[in-house]
Amino acid sequence: MLGSLRVAFSMTVQQLLFWRFVQSFGAGAGLSVGIAVISDVFKVEERGTAMGISMAAQLIGPAIGPVYGGFATHDASWRVMQYAFAIASTASFLPILALSQRQVTRTPSGFCRAQIVLIICAIGAITLITDFALWVPLPFTVGERYGIHNEAWVGACFLPSGLGNIIGARIAGRISDNIVKRKREKGDGAWTPENRLRGSELGSLFLVPLSPLLSGFATRYIVFVLTPCATYMVDILYAHSVEVVAVEDGFRALLLSIITTAIVPSINTIAVLPIDTLTAIFALVAYGLLRFLIHYGARLRAWKDVGYSTANNN
Repeated sequence: MLGSLRVAFSMTVQQLLFWRFVQSFGAGAGLSVGIAVISDVFKVEERGTAMGISMAAQLIGPAIGPVYGGFATHDASWRVMQYAFAIASTASFLPILALSQRQVTRTPSGFCRAQIVLIICAIGAITLITDFALWVPLPFTVGERYGIHNEAWVGACFLPSGLGNIIGARIAGRISDNIVKRKREKGDGAWTPENRLRGSELGSLFLVPLSPLLSGFATRYIVFVLTPCATYMVDILYAHSVEVVAVEDGFRALLLSIITTAIVPSINTIAVLPIDTLTAIFALVAYGLLRFLIHYGARLRAWKDVGYSTANNN
């Protein structure tokens, strides 16, 4: 709330960047806390579907935000959206204050040393690069190519990606749950958490790499990878879901913040198609990491135990 208001009143680039940091710092807790609530409430066979619904709801913002932001910028000022964020964050804060209970948790730094956590972080970050490589330069690629100078219409170019992610999140979550159920039935109730990751294989091998190569304006599929991977993290670290999701989000955000600064200069230097091809290659690297984890995840968990909870965490 404070960050949004101060962003709206910023008069210099330095002020804008600082208060954007404060704004994002406050917003960052939403995903990790939301996933923790899901892990507390849903059984392991239902967790993927619930996670997909949660991610779909969270992805509504990135889908429609650029459109509303574009209208606000074109017809009034970009500052209007920051006032709206301040109002929305206030509306979120009040029920959180009323319903939450204070709880002290362990520091997440210990999970950074777990190989499985780092691999999942890398898969998520690489997968999201396919989105950012297309999102960031939109005003300079599609906008200039087709003479689109209205910010609202540029924002509308984000809609296919956002809608695809919203739909895909629910589908991917349900697929991963069905895989867990089938494997559990065949194993007489026993289960292997890595089976959850098989729900990401289709998206990781085909859909995500093809997305940037086909220009990215068809339905997007990154959540076919992200949803099962996020649920897997909760499965294996059930007792520490908040901390491990915080580690993943932090790692992913840090890496993406660095990479996005190079996207537009790279496109200006190399051109769009080579950058999209490179992005697709990175996505295939993520698939290789996913396959490695499916086959060797159990060994990695046995090698270094950071509190894995792979029992029947119903």
